[in-house]
Amino acid sequence: MLLINACFQTHVFDHRLQGFLLMLKRKAVHAKLTGKGCRTAVLDELYGITPPFKIVWHLAADKEYHRTIKEWGLTGIMELTSEWDRLHLKFWQYAGKFHCVFFKFLNLELEMQTEPGFLPERFIEIFQLADRRLRLIRSALSNPVLKSVGVRNYICDFLQQEPDVEKRYFLMELFVTLLELSLTREEETNQEIFRNRAHHYLRNIILSRAEAEAGESRRAMAGSLALRGCGKVEAELATPISMVWGFLANQKHSASEIEKSPEPARYCERYFSDGRVEIGEITPAARGEKSEMISLPRYDLYAQVFPDYETAMMSRNAALDILHNSQIK
Repeated sequence: MLLINACFQTHVFDHRLQGFLLMLKRKAVHAKLTGKGCRTAVLDELYGITPPFKIVWHLAADKEYHRTIKEWGLTGIMELTSEWDRLHLKFWQYAGKFHCVFFKFLNLELEMQTEPGFLPERFIEIFQLADRRLRLIRSALSNPVLKSVGVRNYICDFLQQEPDVEKRYFLMELFVTLLELSLTREEETNQEIFRNRAHHYLRNIILSRAEAEAGESRRAMAGSLALRGCGKVEAELATPISMVWGFLANQKHSASEIEKSPEPARYCERYFSDGRVEIGEITPAARGEKSEMISLPRYDLYAQVFPDYETAMMSRNAALDILHNSQIK
């Protein structure tokens, strides 16, 4: 246990990711009981873009994890899964911190080994891989740009045109990654500079996904081969990358329009911990009010503000259509 403790001290998720994991745990704790010592929450905040995320919180009363929790003195064990990239992560909560002990992404699967002996190198590799995926998921769930109906509608339509599931998952990661960026002053007036930066992120995504698709034994070779085809992918995605630049460039203009409006309007989306999404009615917004995300134990709330009632109505109608279509698939 001394060696494991040492790794838990030197390789630990930062405070933002720890806070994010704690938020996921709270969602599960306040969700329905799905077995003895087991509670399950489902988050579908990115309906129309990504599949839902499932969170399961296990306590010692759960037979499957009883021995592990007792033997290692854990508060509990949390699982995070999604159809997106066949993701499956397991976390131990120990001494107030979360530590990833199992990582599955595409065809890559790694588990922390405790018997016959602890392998620090394996745990560190799991930590590094999980850190990257958690940052992506946290970004996806917290980025207000992805909750803009215009952005959501474009991504949803673009993904529906792609018949290959694996490529759709790749495109999801690309959109989430690029829409998290902020434009530099030079990029605001020069799209080509942004395109060059986008291509850097695109290559990194292709590399990591190719390595994970190949599994543990052929990762290095697969990544090298995948990078040779990046030029073709960059050309294919020229239009969506330009659209991302447009969405990012429009943020300041949209905020200014709302700020100057004499009669702003708003509506709220509620994302419940059982996977339900509720889109509220349009109401007047206060002058100076801004769109905001509020995280509560039983649901998250996104209050979106618009310059006028008509714009809010068009956005709400589009959101209802996207939500309906995502639920009938």
